[in-house]
Amino acid sequence: MTNHYSELVTEGAKAAPAVAVGGLTLFGVSLADWVLISTLLYTGVQLFFLLRDKWWRQRKDRNGRKR
Repeated sequence: MTNHYSELVTEGAKAAPAVAVGGLTLFGVSLADWVLISTLLYTGVQLFFLLRDKWWRQRKDRNGRKR
């Protein structure tokens, strides 16, 4: 039973990108626009983590200097 579930999840993960592109194309978003949207999302996530880490380090440094 576990092996069947694992295979189902694996096949679903393999099909997800194709289903997403097909679904977005069906709703009128072209492949070029889909790539642009995903690039913007990826850049936003990377920027969020960069700023969060810099803020966390500054806060950590300030707390360390107060001793």
